[in-house]
Amino acid sequence: MALSGDGEQAYLTGSWKSAQGEESHRESSLYQNETGQNLNDEVLLDDNNGKFEKSMNPVYDQHGLVTYYQQSKDTYDKATKLYDRNGDFVRSQNSDNLEAYNHAAYAVQEHTLLQTENKPLSHRQGEAYVMENTWITSEQYPNDPFASVMTEGSTDILERVAAGSYIMEELQAPKGFVKALPMGILVKENNEVQRVTMTDEATKTEFSKTDGVDITASDTASSDTASSDTASSDTGGKSVVSGSGLRSDKAEKGENSAFDCGYVTGAVLGLWKTESAHGAEAAQAVSGENQTASEYAQIDADVHQPAPAAVWTTTDQPHTIAHLPTGEYLWKEIQVPSGFVSHEPVTITVAERPEVQKYEIKEDHTRIEVEKYCLENGKDRADGETAVGGAEFTLYPAKLDANGQICYENGLLQYETASPVVRWITDDGTTYRDFPAAFETMYLEHGAKPGSSVMWDVGERLYRAEFEAEYQKERLKPADPQQTVLVYRMENGVKIRIGVTKEQDPFADHLYRFEYQFDWKALPQINPYACTYLTLENHQRFDYLPAGASYVLVETKVPEGFARAGVVLVTVKDTGSVQLYRVENEEGTLLISKVYENGGKELAGARLALYRANEEGGLTRSSRYLFDTWVSGSDGRYTELDAINRRIPQGYAQGDLKPHRIRRLTDGLYWLAEQESPDYYTTFLPVQIEYQWQPEIRIVRVNDRPVTGTLKLEKTDSAGNMLQGAVFELTAYRDMSYQGRTYQNTVHQNMSYQNAVCKNMKYRGSAGQDTENPASPEPVLRLRLEAPSETKDLPVGEVLEDGTVRPFWYELREVVPPSGYVLNPEVIRWQFEPDLGAASYPWRGTAQKKITVTDRKTRIVIAKVDADAMKTAEASEDQDKLANVWRMEETTAEVNSRQKQFLDTWPEDIFLAGAELAVYGIVKINEAGEPVYNEDTPLVYWTTEKEAPWHALEGLKAGGEYLLKEVKAPEGYEYFEPVRFRISEDGGRIAWADRADIWNGTALAVKDKKIPEQEIPDEPKPDKPPKEEGKKTPPDDDRPKKPEIQPRFRIGRILAWYQPSSPDGTGWLYLGPDGRWKIRLPQVGDERKTVLPVVLILLSAAGLGIVGKRKHNR
Repeated sequence: MALSGDGEQAYLTGSWKSAQGEESHRESSLYQNETGQNLNDEVLLDDNNGKFEKSMNPVYDQHGLVTYYQQSKDTYDKATKLYDRNGDFVRSQNSDNLEAYNHAAYAVQEHTLLQTENKPLSHRQGEAYVMENTWITSEQYPNDPFASVMTEGSTDILERVAAGSYIMEELQAPKGFVKALPMGILVKENNEVQRVTMTDEATKTEFSKTDGVDITASDTASSDTASSDTASSDTGGKSVVSGSGLRSDKAEKGENSAFDCGYVTGAVLGLWKTESAHGAEAAQAVSGENQTASEYAQIDADVHQPAPAAVWTTTDQPHTIAHLPTGEYLWKEIQVPSGFVSHEPVTITVAERPEVQKYEIKEDHTRIEVEKYCLENGKDRADGETAVGGAEFTLYPAKLDANGQICYENGLLQYETASPVVRWITDDGTTYRDFPAAFETMYLEHGAKPGSSVMWDVGERLYRAEFEAEYQKERLKPADPQQTVLVYRMENGVKIRIGVTKEQDPFADHLYRFEYQFDWKALPQINPYACTYLTLENHQRFDYLPAGASYVLVETKVPEGFARAGVVLVTVKDTGSVQLYRVENEEGTLLISKVYENGGKELAGARLALYRANEEGGLTRSSRYLFDTWVSGSDGRYTELDAINRRIPQGYAQGDLKPHRIRRLTDGLYWLAEQESPDYYTTFLPVQIEYQWQPEIRIVRVNDRPVTGTLKLEKTDSAGNMLQGAVFELTAYRDMSYQGRTYQNTVHQNMSYQNAVCKNMKYRGSAGQDTENPASPEPVLRLRLEAPSETKDLPVGEVLEDGTVRPFWYELREVVPPSGYVLNPEVIRWQFEPDLGAASYPWRGTAQKKITVTDRKTRIVIAKVDADAMKTAEASEDQDKLANVWRMEETTAEVNSRQKQFLDTWPEDIFLAGAELAVYGIVKINEAGEPVYNEDTPLVYWTTEKEAPWHALEGLKAGGEYLLKEVKAPEGYEYFEPVRFRISEDGGRIAWADRADIWNGTALAVKDKKIPEQEIPDEPKPDKPPKEEGKKTPPDDDRPKKPEIQPRFRIGRILAWYQPSSPDGTGWLYLGPDGRWKIRLPQVGDERKTVLPVVLILLSAAGLGIVGKRKHNR
């Protein structure tokens, strides 16, 4: 070691002798374990290692300069071993000085070898170390390290500086200046003063306050409690901080709005140094309540009121401060401009850099929104909300007292009615809904130029807006995107502002980002920035209203169908988040319930209409007065969710049909009318409704009545003439197609017939429950009617549980024909029509049904035949002519045209002509069983003829008994006994005859036998009168006996009997369930001889019956 120089300019030079190796410093941890080992996870520090030696060991040249250094046996410590507290080895950590070691080593290693710990790095011998000379500029004695006397400012003179190369480094710059870079100095060996100049640049700072927010700072700040924001300069000398408050609009995505006003003017800002003598107390004092600018301008030594480093008022340009000392400052807003939001003090750091350091506060502004809405269903928020248009609102300043408090009078808000802030009319969200799509299409294709216009339609209305102005927003920073504000004006003077921002992201979906402000209006009476407009969300927005101000929102005009909303106090909070005031308009609501008579549930299918009353208060069914029309039951059913949320009105339950809700009903007179009723219902009379809004929803219930039926019954003959005396039976049955549906237990009818029978039958359903049997043959209604007649108030059907009318099937049949007419066998079946076709049944209307039943007169034919000829015809070859003409006794049949043909094909020689016959009506049967009749007044009298052997009798009374009597027999024939016969109850056939054969049910053939030849008297001679002789009556034993029906036999379902037709054995054998099959038995000469074949046949029938029964059982 050597001492160079003397006095204040002395310095030391020499070789350094390391205590361990030749390193001047060794790395050790800040704390060691008990054994002195370096601890893991501790900070490594460089400690002095050794001391100066008195000699150096390099190899010098002839000029005394070092030629090279010799290799030392010592090596550098590439890594420091780290241990835990127990002395156990943990790891090795490479030295931070490894690159410097390599630079000073005897042999420089490659980087890969340098990082390898087991590759030693050798020292070189004779390294020289220079002791630093440190001083402060303008010191009186810069060469004396122990003196610190300062002068006014002078040049620093360093003496006894050895010739050579030096590096001068500024260790600390003066306040407000930036430390200069180290510089090399070459000191020559001469006696002249060698001058060296080092220049320090002053610190330069720029402070700007802009409108906007930035999500890079304090995203979680709330509207009520703001957190402190911190601004620090970035690598480009730029610092960004945002004000407190929830982000809104494009700020949520970190996008500045094109409508921001740029630099904020009129704000008073101040800077406080936080590294002052007051320390943390000063910082805490600065972050207290706001003071005025004049108070901050005064320098106060009090710790609670430190003096600001700078105070200024913002303009439309950034504020620049030079020579600001480096360090941390608290940037605080002393006075907030009107319309903006205050923020907490911001900590900034002034770095020691020569570049301009820019600091920016993005200060947010106040946002107030007013939303006008109503509930979607008029009462329940769960069903959603909808915007309300046509309401006029006015915003007034609230009236304040001397203490700045809001004034109330009788509990009502007071406001300055003479100085309204703004007045606007709400929109329902449809007017500007399609404008963005139309504008963006035009802009992307053609741009926005003077003379351009945008057109869009809303329903049937067409809107148009023309270009008015264009503003290019100033770029505050080179990196800011290009932003343009366009103004379009509609035909009604409404302004639309569009903000267009050109996207900087090349991968963005669109080249531009658009913002819209509809119906924009400036509010210069508030401040230069205040404005109001309609947002895309259909909210009325107020920007830049003064924080802390109070306003009163009044609905000055109420839209039709709504109640007036109460006044709303609007207090502007000191926050940048949107402050939304939602004003609900309660609708004028009316529930219309459509039910059926005597029922409490909704009746579906009725088309109803609500009309406004005309000028006279009456009903006019026209579109001019029509308010609403609907079909009952189309509003859905109440669900489980409705029941949980208690949205079901009293009298209804889950699953019931909802009544119809009339919305937005204004006070006044209305008429409720039914345009179309459900099937089988009459419309009700129009109902007048006087509506006035009330908090509770009213329910108007109207009912429909099932229509009644009217049956007009007429009875005519074949010529269309009206007939009297016919009796009909009317029955009603349930419709089978409605099986499985429940219905009311009573049949709706407004009638009182003594012979009406209403029954409800039960049946077993598919689930096993007992209910009414729709398949029951029993009718629900049975009536006896006389024709002609008109029957009213007939039930058209049965009302089901849901109000649907199940129509009855009606059957009408004639049970008693008019006198002299045949019963019409036709059964008429019908249902009443559900409506009138083009319209429903009117009030008190009826379902009409007109039925005309035509009857023909009763008709039978009577013929006089020769008994012997008839017998011969039946046994001769002509019997096939009679094969299809079969006798009917006590059975029902009619004579059809085919059967009449068979009658006409009988052989002509069997008919007798010249017989005079008469038919009498039997009055009664006396005690002796003989008919009583009026012999003087026959009903019909005729003489038989060959050409027309069958004589037709028409008009005989159905069910009547008559007597056929032969008044005069043909010559040579006996008189037949008078024949009693009866017409069937329906008048269509001869039901019974005692002494004649009935053919085809309508033909009566009486047989005359020839008088035996021995009894025929000789022809009287002319000169001798014939001798009167009484008619001989043969004795009973000589009379031919009438064959009797043999006993009947029934075996199972087989019925059999034998009926002889003559004593000679000829007869018929009847077989079958009802004797439908017959077998003709041949003539055997004696009827007793037929017993054997009859018995055989009966036994065969019995066997067949037994076999059939067993088969059926299987």
